[in-house]
Amino acid sequence: MKPCWTRRTPVPLRLSGLLVAGALACLAALSLEPPAAAQGGSPWSGVRPPGAQTPTAPAPAARARAAPVPDTALVARVAGRPITRLAYDRLGDPYFERLRVQLGSGLTPEVLKAARLNVLNELVRREVLAVEAQRLEIQVSDAEVDSVLMHDPFFLTNGVFDPLKFNQFKLSATSNYLQVLPTLREAARIEKLDRTLRRRLRPSPAAVRAEWAKRNDQVSFQYLPLLARDMSLEPEATAAEWAAHFRAHAEEYAKKTQLRLRAWRLPLPPRTDTTRAAAERAALDRGRRLADSLAAGTRPDSAAGAIDTGLFEVPGLSVPVLGRVPGLLEALARADTVPSVRVVGPFAGGDAVWVAKIVDRVPRHVPPMQEVLGVVKRRADAEKRQAANQADAKSYYESHRAAYRGPRAMLTRLVLEDTGFRPREAPAAEIEAWYQAAGRTLFG
Repeated sequence: MKPCWTRRTPVPLRLSGLLVAGALACLAALSLEPPAAAQGGSPWSGVRPPGAQTPTAPAPAARARAAPVPDTALVARVAGRPITRLAYDRLGDPYFERLRVQLGSGLTPEVLKAARLNVLNELVRREVLAVEAQRLEIQVSDAEVDSVLMHDPFFLTNGVFDPLKFNQFKLSATSNYLQVLPTLREAARIEKLDRTLRRRLRPSPAAVRAEWAKRNDQVSFQYLPLLARDMSLEPEATAAEWAAHFRAHAEEYAKKTQLRLRAWRLPLPPRTDTTRAAAERAALDRGRRLADSLAAGTRPDSAAGAIDTGLFEVPGLSVPVLGRVPGLLEALARADTVPSVRVVGPFAGGDAVWVAKIVDRVPRHVPPMQEVLGVVKRRADAEKRQAANQADAKSYYESHRAAYRGPRAMLTRLVLEDTGFRPREAPAAEIEAWYQAAGRTLFG
């Protein structure tokens, strides 16, 4: 169902409530008197208030259906249903008047032409809905019929809907409620079908945005803003250098052995319980028998009460679900190097004795580079930066070799033993002369 506005020249003011207005315009066609002649009734609905004199001639609704519509009064026909000039004017005149008030000088002939097409499209759409509602045999309730009739201004008192007046009109024998009821039912069916179609055909917000972009966007840009602080000035390794680094240091990225256990818990009383020692011995004996059964395969792995730990790395600090059980971590570390170990336990923990069987083992392996790509890239970048720094230092040394060049000398040293050296005896006159010249230095 297309909208009632045209694509060629969009009109800023959309027709509001056109289904109800179209239905009420149809009701207006039931009255053969001019609108001003209706005594106390609505000027457009053909509603006759209670107490009005009932005409002796056939009912207006019957005459309106029976009398053929002159060709001069026709605007269009939809599946044999006429659209009259009167219905067009009743719907279009208020619409055009609002456009004149809102647009003023902006109401150009092109806009007015589009507005006329809007009115005709809405009338045609209403008739198409009426034909489709009749074909689908849509049923409406009395409440839905009343909701259409409630739009009549006749039932307003001081601008507010008056239910007393509405009920009096429906129950009075002198009103023309029964005459307009078929048209009201048809209007209710049309409105119900229209709501159903709008819910079914309403596009999603994403579809609306896509259609808007297709019709209005001329150019679209996709950009990623990068500031200077977001860009590294250090050299970075290429993809080929990542691969070379990974091949050269593959062992550094090897993952530990992973085990999955299925464990059985034999509960123990608290440590403060006096029966703890006896209960622990009994539980350990029972655990050894359970371990023998698991090793021999006489007890299925999926026996009731088994706890699955999932895969975890060994050696580790604890076991998932089981926690830190004394002796269990050491046994699992041995199972890492000895694949023949399948059953471990029993081990006494804080509140239970544990017996476990290794049901899945993923040996130590080197993962694909994509799994550790982040670490590989960081290390390859660090290696490249280190190599670049060393190259810079070597280049600086080569370009400044003269600054590091200096003279060389050969020194020969003669070492004399203390016993083989005899100092010269200074005479007293020489000592006195020295004291006179430099004696002050002895006292600071």
